[in-house]
Amino acid sequence: MVAVLLGITAVTSSAVGLVYRVTEAPIARAKLQKKADALSQVLPDFDNTPADEMQPVATDGGEIYVYTARMGGEAVGYAVESFAAGFSGTIRIMVGFEADGSIRNIQVLEQTETPGLGAKLAEEGNPVQASFIGRIPAEMKMSVRKDGGDVDAITASTISSRAYVQAVSRAYTAFLEASGADASGWDASSGATSAGQQDTASEQPDSESGATNSGGTASASTERASGVTAASSGNADTVTGATASEGAADAAATSGNTDTVTRATVSEEAEAASGATVNAGRGMSDKEQKGQRQ
Repeated sequence: MVAVLLGITAVTSSAVGLVYRVTEAPIARAKLQKKADALSQVLPDFDNTPADEMQPVATDGGEIYVYTARMGGEAVGYAVESFAAGFSGTIRIMVGFEADGSIRNIQVLEQTETPGLGAKLAEEGNPVQASFIGRIPAEMKMSVRKDGGDVDAITASTISSRAYVQAVSRAYTAFLEASGADASGWDASSGATSAGQQDTASEQPDSESGATNSGGTASASTERASGVTAASSGNADTVTGATASEGAADAAATSGNTDTVTRATVSEEAEAASGATVNAGRGMSDKEQKGQRQ
């Protein structure tokens, strides 16, 4: 029996290893092709090979890579391959900068966020991406609106949106270093989600702006539960019971107020009735006394 199990294990392991070796090269080629496509999408026209001028830049979380685009020997743009820790894993993006530091375009290279929620960051024209196009990070408040910044978040996916903002912030820091642009007005930590990311708040969608607003405090598991519910039901914008809880709390508060008013009213009516009875008693007593005198 042991020999049979060992044989099965050996065959299975060999099969897995073979599949890995067979698929390793195609996967690597697909990643390189995706990166090449992203470079062409985020950079202005160029006549050089940006990959040949790739330079690593050290950041707080590791190295990121800057690709310089040139036309006639002059730098016309920069593409920065950046990353940040998202809700379900690492988010990798390619950020394209014009020579003046404005963001030309952003493409997601890799992400494992919740389908229908955080995964929307990979969609073209999503609210987070749209918040950056044509703008210079140094002239923005680099955080989501929920944290007081200028960036719209994906509905019910604030953690993923914060990670995207952090990746763009790292990219801009690397751009400044690679291009030699003036960095005097840039706070490299402004894009980090320090205080905001520590607050794991429940998230509710704003139907008009698509921004995500705070609806009370909850753990990060609220977003995970929301993601599972949305993925299984097919409704990408489902938000968990935060709204219902708040409604119940409001109803309870209203009920409490009603009870208070009712008690106050009953008390006042009882007091008024008691006073009327006393006054009536006093009136009868005066009449009786007057009759006795007569």
